[in-house]
Amino acid sequence: MSKITGKSEMIENVEFSPVDPSKVAERVRAVADQSVEQSKEIFSKLSSDAETAQTAVKSTVEMARTTSNELLVRTLTALQANTEAGFTHLEALVAVT
Repeated sequence: MSKITGKSEMIENVEFSPVDPSKVAERVRAVADQSVEQSKEIFSKLSSDAETAQTAVKSTVEMARTTSNELLVRTLTALQANTEAGFTHLEALVAVT
C-alpha cells in the first residue's frame, strides 16, 4: 500500500521486478525494425506518388507545348493571309487611275 504523509511520499510494500537487459534490447530492436519497415513503406508510397505526379506534369507540359505550337501556326497563317490581302488591296488601289 502507499501512504502519503505531509509533503513527502512514502511507498510501502512495492515490488519492482528486475529489468532484463536482453528483453529491453529485444523490444528496442523490435520497435526499431517496425520503424524501419514503416519508413520503407512510406518512402515507397512517396516515390510512387512522385512518379505519378511527374508523369502527369510531363503529360500536361507536352499538351501545352502542342497546343501552343498549333496556336502559333494558326496565328502565323492568319497574319500571312491578312498581309497578302492587304498587299492585294494596295495593288488594286494603285492600279486605279
